[in-house]
Amino acid sequence: MKKYRKLIAFAVALIFLLGTLAGASTSLFRSSEISPDEESLNALKTQKGEALSSQQTMARIEDLSILPVPENINKLDEGQGLQGDGLIDEDMSFSAASANISEEEVVELLAWVESGRDFYSKSEYGKALQEYNKALALAPQIAPLYFERGQVYLRLEDIEKALQDFDKAIELDPSLTIVYFLRSQIHALLGQTQNALQDLNVVVEREPSNTGALLERANIYAALGNWFQVAQDASAVIEREENNARAWLMRAMAYQNLGKNEQALRDWNKVEGLSGPSLVVYANRGNILYGQGDLAGAAAEWSKAIQCDKNQAFLYTNRGIAYGRLGKLDLAIADLKEAIRLNPKEYATYNSLGFIYYLQQKFEEAIDNYSQALKLNASDSKVYYNRANAYRECGDYQAALADLNAAIRLAPSYAEAYTARGGVHFALQDFEAALKDYNQALHLNPDNIIARYNRTLLYLKQGAYQQAVEDLSDLLQSYPDLVIAYAQRALAYFQLEQYEEAIKDWQTYLQSNENDAEVNFRIGLAYLKLDDYDQALTYLSRAITLDDKMGSAYYQRANVYSLQKKYPEAAEDYTKAIELGVGLDICYFNRGIAYLSQNKVEEAIDDLNKVLEISENEVLLTEAKKVLELIEADKEAGQ
Repeated sequence: MKKYRKLIAFAVALIFLLGTLAGASTSLFRSSEISPDEESLNALKTQKGEALSSQQTMARIEDLSILPVPENINKLDEGQGLQGDGLIDEDMSFSAASANISEEEVVELLAWVESGRDFYSKSEYGKALQEYNKALALAPQIAPLYFERGQVYLRLEDIEKALQDFDKAIELDPSLTIVYFLRSQIHALLGQTQNALQDLNVVVEREPSNTGALLERANIYAALGNWFQVAQDASAVIEREENNARAWLMRAMAYQNLGKNEQALRDWNKVEGLSGPSLVVYANRGNILYGQGDLAGAAAEWSKAIQCDKNQAFLYTNRGIAYGRLGKLDLAIADLKEAIRLNPKEYATYNSLGFIYYLQQKFEEAIDNYSQALKLNASDSKVYYNRANAYRECGDYQAALADLNAAIRLAPSYAEAYTARGGVHFALQDFEAALKDYNQALHLNPDNIIARYNRTLLYLKQGAYQQAVEDLSDLLQSYPDLVIAYAQRALAYFQLEQYEEAIKDWQTYLQSNENDAEVNFRIGLAYLKLDDYDQALTYLSRAITLDDKMGSAYYQRANVYSLQKKYPEAAEDYTKAIELGVGLDICYFNRGIAYLSQNKVEEAIDDLNKVLEISENEVLLTEAKKVLELIEADKEAGQ
């Protein structure tokens, strides 16, 4: 050993130098790590193996929207319809003077009216009309005659003439409240909601207890989206008629639209109690429970609704989404396919089915369904957004980019789309475009955690370590539980040679991820930089225990052993690193030095010659030649 003392001293210095170089090239930015050059594309891990990445923000199951209950099922327009309360039964007795006709003509008039009513009751509306026409030709100033003839016109489906007769009746006698009521229904039928509302206001003002008018007015308010007034009128009816199912239904709908879900649920329960099992009750109750996050409860309600009517496509769509969120993906697919069979024109169902296939990692099927959704509706930015995610999973970044461009064109304020497009640009290594998109996403939504985090990865990639530290520090102030941010800030600190700060951050990360071999490895490197060899060995050994295939950990631990002059242990670890294919030329060089330090000269010569054979590193080749020359010189001197 004495013979090679000077040579060994020189070689140990080389180990330290080359070990440091290897630390930069084979440690922090290895492809298997969460680093700014690879895993940043899938990053934002909160724990090992679970990533919230820019692409995941493109496809969140919470973003799937259930379908509303169709209007024809809610049936808010049920009521007395356009038939009113029937013809006026009271006797019309008036003097010849009041009607401006003779007493004989009054008798004739009443005969025509009675005949008209008789034909009306027999559904012979044409004959009834002829009788009323005779009566009005004789006495055109009698308001009730216009009201009665107006109802005949309604039966004959001549809405325009019915409205003209009601208008004339009110003109002649504004006190005929019932005419206002029936005219309001014609206005509603014609879409003249304000006119209908004015008529109903007259009725309710004159007859505050008229529940029919209150319900009709509530229906008009519903058409106008004034759900507060719907609730008010429905409540007024309930106070007078506690078992009026229509009033409970209307108030349930009002509370539901006002976001008063607990009150709505109670009212829907009352409707069920009054009317029995009901599609409208189960469908709406399911929608409310879904909105409250009770996915299982919602699915159960929709299942009961399906038992009432198996041909309602929207029920299968909604239950399929609930099953998807519950992780019952096969059931979700079955429901969504049934919904499409029943209604192949609902694009949202294809979008939901595509998403479930995405969750199953059946990306081609997902793309097919998203594409079908876009054929039916090419204006929904979220479908482009979702399809872009599936394209990205297939590695088709250009198609993903095209879809995200479309999403942004349709929705220029779509912050998540900018974030996702930034991720695609990152994958395509267009870092300038990625940074621009992340900045725009943050302009639109400063709290966009994905954009904030991924932008720091860009800074790391571009070597802007101080900027990365500042952004990550700001991010951690807002999200102190985002442990991956500590790991990434540690990377920046390491590159800034602030090793103690790096160690603190990595140790914070390990509190939640103690079995992360990569981070244990990094801490070992940081301690090596601080010349704390014992701690370096502790963490490097822990990394190897957690992952015995981590060649770089064996390599760095071998360097530490060499620095501690534990050459047999060093040689053993270099051998393991070589077996795992890590830094072969450097490992052969350093193992050769370790062998030389044990006076295993022939083994050292073999390793150094291997360096000359495989290395393209000029520095390493030069040093290997120098050591071989020294060995040869020592051999000659000893002869």
